[in-house]
Amino acid sequence: MNRGIVFDKKRCIGCYSCVVACKQEQNLPPFPKQPPESGPEGPESLCIIENGPKVVMDKIEYFFEAEVCMHCEDALCIDSCEEEAIYRDEVSGAVLVDQKRCNGCAICLAACPYDIPQFYNNKMVKCDLCIHRLRQGKKAACEQACPARAIKTELPSRN
Repeated sequence: MNRGIVFDKKRCIGCYSCVVACKQEQNLPPFPKQPPESGPEGPESLCIIENGPKVVMDKIEYFFEAEVCMHCEDALCIDSCEEEAIYRDEVSGAVLVDQKRCNGCAICLAACPYDIPQFYNNKMVKCDLCIHRLRQGKKAACEQACPARAIKTELPSRN
């Protein structure tokens, strides 16, 4: 099974440090936009979703979930890309995007069962596991920034 970002929703405190670190590492616009506009500016390779508070079986549930590329073993985005801009790194197994080849057609978004691909400057962006950092023996930016240790990055397994 391929792994990428392992997220422990029981540990996450919803501080968004991981999102900010990811945006800084990937040179994506910061969050949030300047008033009077609201919402995120640009894409998020890692998105944290607030879930709750809600009552479930007389208990209050409140937690955060991560939406991030799963680096699928059978990645439909790779097969759907007519420009061959999306590929699997032979060494790590990570699903990566060649920005120079991407034409922004968004066919990969339609193919992804998790709706993960996002677009910025007419190019697809998604989590690349900070592959350049992992290859240097460093942690991914999101993992390093998380004060609750709710995120762990693992290179996808190569079977």
